[in-house]
Amino acid sequence: MWATRSQKKTTGKVPVKAPPPGGGGGGLPVATKLPPCWAVAFSPDGVRLAVGTYRRVVIYDVASGNKLSDWSVSTDAIRTLAFSPDGGVIAAGTGVPGMSGVILLLNATSGQVIKTLKPHYDTVESVAFLGNQILSAANDEKVCVTDAMSGQTIGTLSEHVGRCLSVTVPSRTTPQDGGALFATGGADKMFKVWDADKRRVVVNFDQCGSVVWCVAALPQPGRFLVGSGDGALRIFGVRSDGKARDPKEPDPRTGFTGQTFGGAHPDGVYAIAVAPNGQTVASGGADKKVKVWNLGRNRLEKEFTEALGDIWGLALSPNSQLLAAASLDGRVRLYDVIQNKLVRELPPAPNTPAAPGVPQ
Repeated sequence: MWATRSQKKTTGKVPVKAPPPGGGGGGLPVATKLPPCWAVAFSPDGVRLAVGTYRRVVIYDVASGNKLSDWSVSTDAIRTLAFSPDGGVIAAGTGVPGMSGVILLLNATSGQVIKTLKPHYDTVESVAFLGNQILSAANDEKVCVTDAMSGQTIGTLSEHVGRCLSVTVPSRTTPQDGGALFATGGADKMFKVWDADKRRVVVNFDQCGSVVWCVAALPQPGRFLVGSGDGALRIFGVRSDGKARDPKEPDPRTGFTGQTFGGAHPDGVYAIAVAPNGQTVASGGADKKVKVWNLGRNRLEKEFTEALGDIWGLALSPNSQLLAAASLDGRVRLYDVIQNKLVRELPPAPNTPAAPGVPQ
């Protein structure tokens, strides 16, 4: 029997997420017999899609839907995936609940384990590349900074009180919009923005009413999208207040709040994704729905309801057109958010005819 991702313990009125029998999504037919899918990531060129499931990383060709590779690399669930900016390496977060937290650096072509990083003592829930460093958030209540070349942990950050669940690094920065940053979210209901050079928190946001499950950097420098257990999507931002008087201290920043989509997923937002176009974002959660939002128009534009289990992973393609959604029902669904349609399921359901290629 495969293991489920760590139980989502929440506080307040948000229900506790208990693992369903057999490790699948809630209310699923036993006959599906598919291990849950927890994570998805597009390669930087948009040609390949990586899927994290129980013990395995599976690579699909985006255009055809063909399986390119199936790598058995872990002893437990692959909870999070991230491609390096050049597409040559995949960071896969895994671990044994309550015992270990592991990051596997995989050759993105062969699947060979280049390096095994062990900075945590509980499961790794989120990873992100910061230059030659790996940022990781884990259930041991730590955010770690690890040198990808040497494998050495060069920073252990303990400002969250409770499990650390998500980390993100902006693709673009400007001095006036906060400069070099990264951001984290956790079970303490806090969203934190950090100075990436000093590794110090510069802004704390406490507006989320429950666990912060997922965070993502928007293409606009200094802006972030945050999903939480209270069912809302929120945008937070930071701006620079100038240089610190003491060079040993991080430069001061001021935080501000932007749009809020309340009730996006009433029982909790578990996954979000941001498109490079800066306008399209996606969310998924405990209601088994995938929703696509237009930030410029400040509205919900599309809703997809094909999934039979909670949505745990989302990714938008580099061309902002394709959305991959990983579900506890064991399948990844690929949507065209411009044509507003389901393109295909991976792996395909039995007796499903082959779908035509998708736009690149």
